Amino acid sequence: LLDLSQIESGDMVIPTETVNPDNVLDELLPAMKSHTAIIIKHHVTTFVLANYQRLKQVFIHLINNVIAQSKEQCIVFFDFQKTKDNYLRITVSETAAQKDEQDQDSLTISSCPGFHNITHKGVGTSLNIVQCLVLKMAGRIGVANDVRESNMFWIDFPIDDIA
Repeated sequence: LLDLSQIESGDMVIPTETVNPDNVLDELLPAMKSHTAIIIKHHVTTFVLANYQRLKQVFIHLINNVIAQSKEQCIVFFDFQKTKDNYLRITVSETAAQKDEQDQDSLTISSCPGFHNITHKGVGTSLNIVQCLVLKMAGRIGVANDVRESNMFWIDFPIDDIA
């Protein structure tokens, strides 16, 4: 359960652990597939530093945002790639198209810990929550628009080289 007052006040502490994002998706997908088709383009064995339960919440919110912002019924795609600075980038999109890294901007939704000042068109409170959760886990978040003006969200988490 997510305590919004803790996020708003900045008091939320999220312990991180070694997590395989692919395993989180494997647990999540059976329930989500009843709402939409979800495809994982490349499975990964890479472990990141994150919180298993919070990462699952992040995935749920991102999937719901991709669906909500789609102009038609869509298929949600997940893709994984390692960045040059040792993060795992997890891309959530409604298309299979990939963006170059320079086309993907950091997403400034609001200043964490609060989530009231929405600055990205079409973004609701759930993305503000996602941003706060991702930042609390030492991650990064961004969004890129493709030529069809559909959103592609990405989140980065530090790779755990020890795992």
